[in-house]
Amino acid sequence: MRPDEGEATRLVRIAVITGTAGVGKTALAVHWGHRMVRSFPDGQLYVNLRGFGPGSPLEPATALEVLLQGLDVAAERIPAELDARSALLRSALANRRLLIVLDNARDVSQVRPLLPS
Repeated sequence: MRPDEGEATRLVRIAVITGTAGVGKTALAVHWGHRMVRSFPDGQLYVNLRGFGPGSPLEPATALEVLLQGLDVAAERIPAELDARSALLRSALANRRLLIVLDNARDVSQVRPLLPS
């Protein structure tokens, strides 16, 4: 292992893509994720938060459940409370290198509980 390799795996990088509807934000994120697959050996997760468009936006607690299930956390281990789900997600992500795409977010309050600390 290179001296800087261990530290690089502990870094959390967050990128935000913004723009008007239909300009290709999702396509860009998904395309980039496919091109960078080797940088995320522990997998890639995608959640459509349904922030805009028909239907109700996905609640953060539900999005956390989707992410936790994507990380193979058993349903009976997923707590009901939002803060507990966030904490469990952070624990499940520890020491993993994976890409999470949170698409179609309504606002920061919908996304904040889904982000690593």
